[in-house]
Amino acid sequence: MGDEEDIFLEMFDKLPRQGPGKDECTRKAYSMLSDLPEIPDILDIGCGSGRQTLVLAEISKGHIDALDLNEIFLEDLNERAKENGFSENIRT
Repeated sequence: MGDEEDIFLEMFDKLPRQGPGKDECTRKAYSMLSDLPEIPDILDIGCGSGRQTLVLAEISKGHIDALDLNEIFLEDLNERAKENGFSENIRT
């Protein structure tokens, strides 16, 4: 890794989210979707450590493929998914 990547990961490691947003915003956006299957398949691109991924797993009961370039964030998401009972719903 380059110095820039090291600094980025150090700054954002173990934060609940790596960008702007709130759980309420994720819930509102999801509630605006229509014609979804009862158990949807969801693709979360650029999931970071997956704060919104966990919210989506909770409200949708769906199957989520969570993608990010940083393995550290995906490892954090896997840990938190397991802690919250969503390891069967979330695949990184």
